[in-house]
Amino acid sequence: MDNKKILLVDMEDTLYVSWVTIAWGEYMKIENPVEQRNGRPIHELFPTKEELDKFLAYIASKPSVYDGVPMLDGALDVMRKLNDKYLLCVCTDFIFHGYETAVTTDEIILQKVKVLQRDFPFIDPSQYIFMKHKHLMHADILIDDKEKYFGPYIKQKLLFTTKRNQKLPPAELEKLECVRVNSWKEIGEMLL
Repeated sequence: MDNKKILLVDMEDTLYVSWVTIAWGEYMKIENPVEQRNGRPIHELFPTKEELDKFLAYIASKPSVYDGVPMLDGALDVMRKLNDKYLLCVCTDFIFHGYETAVTTDEIILQKVKVLQRDFPFIDPSQYIFMKHKHLMHADILIDDKEKYFGPYIKQKLLFTTKRNQKLPPAELEKLECVRVNSWKEIGEMLL
């Protein structure tokens, strides 16, 4: 049996910029969609349901939602080293409520597998976990941008800073027993 610690890493807004944010930027012809979206839920960016439906149709027209989605700086090198040191698994959500007309569950899983195999060939597909309720996972470490996934069975909780969570006060982080990380360089310094 392998004695390596178990490390779970999220995908959207942790390994990659959110595909929804990139698609919104393309659709609206916005140069810096991460800054412009500023962490707001996507439905708040469209004043009417009809406009949101047009955006969802745009997403549905893309061969893959990951086309043009950049990986976050430093993720590749640090993930390669983490994969050597830990039992690393990419643990990612695959149900996107409100986007069902744009991309189905089976399509998103296939697209995630393809992008992970393309960008992280050193991570075996047996190290992919697709689930909605990550707070139920047991692991030594979880790196995620959503604090709701830090359940009681995670020993070390690393909150990856995004526009959506950047205003969480230190008292809330302390209550969640998590540590904020701002970059993959910082993660490497902490875990390697």
